[in-house]
Amino acid sequence: MKRIILLFVFVVLTSMTFASEIYVLDLEYDHGSINVLDKNIYDGYPPDYKISEGSYSLDIFNNDDQKIKTISFKPPLTLYSDVSNNDSIDGSVEELTYVKFSLAFPYSEEIKEVKITNDSKEIVIIDLSDISQKKSNVLIWILTLLVILLIFLLVMFFMRKKDKFILNKHQEIQQWNREKF
Repeated sequence: MKRIILLFVFVVLTSMTFASEIYVLDLEYDHGSINVLDKNIYDGYPPDYKISEGSYSLDIFNNDDQKIKTISFKPPLTLYSDVSNNDSIDGSVEELTYVKFSLAFPYSEEIKEVKITNDSKEIVIIDLSDISQKKSNVLIWILTLLVILLIFLLVMFFMRKKDKFILNKHQEIQQWNREKF
């Protein structure tokens, strides 16, 4: 029983430790212009943008309007398609002029806005201050953990009480049997 409790505590604590948050911008590319469809904060891990290249840049600014980071990207405008015939594989490459895609980057309460630029020409400014001012996730985790712990302790308490009740009834029955026979 102690092993189950320790395993349960370990799983809950490790899930809290490895949780990470990211911004996800859902964007739309339409003939050279980029529009914002949605912006959210999710649990997850951002991709590694150290090796990314592209003609577009996502500039991340903090509350003091200082640039924190720049991420280069290019919209996924190339569509590769392959068709298999009986004896051969035919393929084609199509350049798209309209596509929906998402960008993910690390969450920080310091981030105020991001700017998307193309060749130093500003395309769109996205205000993130409205979703950056979120409640502390740590408090939610602690409260959840306390509620789970309380439920677990209550279950253990009632199980022991039930066991004692059954043991007492068993002893009473044995005593009654001794007296009767």
